[in-house]
Amino acid sequence: MSKKHVFAACVAAAAHAAAAGGLGDVRLDLPSVQEATLQKKTPAGADYVETQLRLETGTRLRVFRAADGVIFAASWAGPFLPDLREVLGTHFAAVAARQEAPGPRNRMVVRQDDVVLVSDGRLGAFQGQAWLPGQLPAGFDLRVLP
Repeated sequence: MSKKHVFAACVAAAAHAAAAGGLGDVRLDLPSVQEATLQKKTPAGADYVETQLRLETGTRLRVFRAADGVIFAASWAGPFLPDLREVLGTHFAAVAARQEAPGPRNRMVVRQDDVVLVSDGRLGAFQGQAWLPGQLPAGFDLRVLP
């Protein structure tokens, strides 16, 4: 492959990355203040990074990235839901289409092979998690999400 073709492929990949965001991607575009970035390891020794954000709405968002920078999970708690279109990225449409009927206190649960969303709460007090089962680092414990 010529240098010209390699450069074109890199530009196309960068344009895709700039146009996408959320779970399964390397970026998330929500107005926020970063509060902490923590380097962590699973019990199996896989590296990941947890970034803690405070959104403009006051909601706290935790974003979990694999060693390659790809977001594999997110969790939130606060007075407002985060922008789920942004958090879920390309998975939003599939989740919205498969949403089960809201349960008590507006609980929303969607379980698919490629994405899981669990959100609960009411105005002023929301919490939830979303993750990509196939992209969790080896040994990642879902109990760290809430």
